[in-house]
Amino acid sequence: MAAQTLETLLLSTGRFIPAEPLLAKRLAQARTDGSLALVYRKLQSLLTRVADRSAALDMLARLAEPDAREPAARLAVGAVAMAADKPDRALAEAKAAMALEPANPEPAMAAARYASQAEDPAQARAILADFLERNPDATDARFMLARLLMADGDADAAREQFEHALASRPEDPTILFSLGQLAYQTGQPDVAEDYLKRYVALPSTVRRSNDPAYMFLG
Repeated sequence: MAAQTLETLLLSTGRFIPAEPLLAKRLAQARTDGSLALVYRKLQSLLTRVADRSAALDMLARLAEPDAREPAARLAVGAVAMAADKPDRALAEAKAAMALEPANPEPAMAAARYASQAEDPAQARAILADFLERNPDATDARFMLARLLMADGDADAAREQFEHALASRPEDPTILFSLGQLAYQTGQPDVAEDYLKRYVALPSTVRRSNDPAYMFLG
């Protein structure tokens, strides 16, 4: 714990040279005890917030060289690359993670997010559509595709994806609200009202705020 506190302090103050051997030691231990994915997720969270993200990316890329077949390592490097304003590198790392875990929605969604942030929405949609052809039950990826389609103005395709997602999660407040919002935007107030009434009628155990729905319902 003390070593991790020191690592965090060094990284947060931009002192990558003394931090790197400490991190290398922690990753070596993680390869032995099975915590490699967890360590990379923690590094991703920390390094995407440091001031000098380009230096953080260079360091992490060196540290991750032995773990080229570890999806979490690829995703961590990709996230730090995106934070360092290197979308091509970020997308390449996410796609590499997709190849390692073709049934896992996390790499596909990361790749789509990076493509979208790089102002290539067509590629973002294509990544998710291809993934969903092979993994039709990946509701989070389907919801993301629906949001991209909605942002692109393709209301009919977005509605189809939202409704497919809702069939898997009929009490998902985010999906219900999105369908209500889309219906309002496309001039279908009765349809919107139906979805939003279902939203506010969800059990109290379902976490959400009813205020946005009541703003539409009046």
